[in-house]
Amino acid sequence: MISLFLSRIAEQFGHAPFCNGIPSHAPILFGFCLPLCWRCTGFLLGGIITMVTLTRIASERHPRHVTPARPQRRERVSPLHRIYTKLTARKWWHTVLFGLACGLPATLDGTAQALSQGWLPIEWHSHNLLRVSTGIGGGFGFALAVYAFVNQVLGVPKND
Repeated sequence: MISLFLSRIAEQFGHAPFCNGIPSHAPILFGFCLPLCWRCTGFLLGGIITMVTLTRIASERHPRHVTPARPQRRERVSPLHRIYTKLTARKWWHTVLFGLACGLPATLDGTAQALSQGWLPIEWHSHNLLRVSTGIGGGFGFALAVYAFVNQVLGVPKND
């Protein structure tokens, strides 16, 4: 079973994405087909960018090195920090639900496309810009939901 899976991956590598196997749905760089389709690439990029941004904002909120000899000055608050504060000011599960709702367009688009291949009497073919944009939204939402859930479980203090 595993050898069959690995042989399929080796056969497809560079020719078709691993997720859906359709080369026209994947980014192609210099004739090489990347291993993820546009939606999965957007999901990965959205998730990474969101996690890096949230981690950076959280490190601004909870500085590691505080030197008492230096006088505390009032720092400007970035717009991203304001958005993060508004999202986390509510109950943590509101943020989780909002994050999961951000993935709804990707879910609907992917499901409609999959069902239109013989299951439903409709034809739905999304283009690559729609795939990558819904993927980025889904990645953002999933990362936000995971971040809020992990902060709740680990009990990270809020210093607002």
